Amino acid sequence: MDSISAQIGPFVNSADPSSLFRYVRQKEKAIERLSLVAEKPDLVEKLDKPLSCLTKDPDFEDLTVLAHLSGRINDIQLGTAFYWRSVFKRHEDHPVHEIPLFLEDMTVNHIAQLIMNQTVKQTNPLSPYSKNILTEEQVNLWFENMRLQPSSEQRFLIATPISDGTDAIVTMNNSAILLLMPKKNAELQRKIFGNCTDPDQSTLPTIMDAVYQEGQCNLFNRVTYNNETHRIFPSIGMAATLFKMVGGNATLTLRFGAGQNLRENGLNGERDVVVRNPYQLTPKRVDFYRAPGDEYTSHDLCFHSYLANLVPREHQKLFIELGDFLAPTHPFFADRCYDMECHSYRNRSATTNTVMHTFSRHCFLGWSRKNISTHVLPILQNPATSDEEKEDLLVQHFQTIFTITKELQPLEVSIITLVHSYLSEKTDKTPFEIEIEKLCTERLTYLKTASFIEHLLYIISP
Repeated sequence: MDSISAQIGPFVNSADPSSLFRYVRQKEKAIERLSLVAEKPDLVEKLDKPLSCLTKDPDFEDLTVLAHLSGRINDIQLGTAFYWRSVFKRHEDHPVHEIPLFLEDMTVNHIAQLIMNQTVKQTNPLSPYSKNILTEEQVNLWFENMRLQPSSEQRFLIATPISDGTDAIVTMNNSAILLLMPKKNAELQRKIFGNCTDPDQSTLPTIMDAVYQEGQCNLFNRVTYNNETHRIFPSIGMAATLFKMVGGNATLTLRFGAGQNLRENGLNGERDVVVRNPYQLTPKRVDFYRAPGDEYTSHDLCFHSYLANLVPREHQKLFIELGDFLAPTHPFFADRCYDMECHSYRNRSATTNTVMHTFSRHCFLGWSRKNISTHVLPILQNPATSDEEKEDLLVQHFQTIFTITKELQPLEVSIITLVHSYLSEKTDKTPFEIEIEKLCTERLTYLKTASFIEHLLYIISP
């Protein structure tokens, strides 16, 4: 089709900030690949079929982009097609089940409703985020809203986890266990570091394991189906419909390839969701965790997009403002502001949300994870490293954690003093800015009198 072929170059090279191909570096190769498929004689016949009939076609990804370019599918449908493609590829040797939201007579599928009621619950009923994402009544309303989505979005996938990393999730997260671990305890080491002789690290936890365990968020993550644990993979339309109901403060923007776009997302009220694709490689690790197959997209879609939608636009603007203020001297903390991963909004309570706690925890865990990923794991995975050398390395790492934590307290005082000074000089403060200024004052008073142990417990608490 000449009309589609003519659109490929401008579409791929578009300067629009929301372009799918914005972070694709080798755009010429993408154009060449799409153009070859566009010239095939059976293109129109294929594009007129539902995407579900093309999943085994070797040109599936290119056909999906061309279907979008010709107006046959929208952004959300394209995103779902690529997301699910990565799910099927990763689960080639494992059964994947497709669950429709509605039966043939368009009544709600009872199985889908049971699964949805599970996934909108938090992981741990004792956690500070124990409030369900949606009530059962809201789930019913969500089903009604889903009737407005294209039929291709009115379904989800479930599959048994390829590896259950929940036992090993303390790998880089449960700081209390790390700090209290005795020198000689091989079983604890196994749980903390997984099977460190595994060359592909397939037994180590993934980013969605971390979201479930450390983040204590089960949205579109783990459910029980036929008495077995399964992972759930929603359509993009399912997630977008839910986000509008819980806050609606961040529009999903789909990307081929990852970029450092957090600040721009916050300014525009958006949140990037990266989908794996053949045009630009996607990182295999995120936040120091493995992100195989579908997990990079799951992490963006089911965790960060959810959190971003909970933060009111007025608050997002303040976070961006504070990030810009801190960026020249404290870029790590500026990134925390831009990211807006503030879990207290999950309890719908902005007044209890302290940016300072987020700073402390991210700095501490971020350094700990990076140190383990860069220095500790490679040595533990080396068959030539003796057990005694491994134990000594672990002990050295934990001793360093204590040292770093002691250094964090004066650093936090410095950061909060800067934020407090910045806010105190502002006129016409918003109610949220007044609340943050008050919290800064309270936090500074506490830090000046808190002991090292008190500060440590504050950092490692959820």
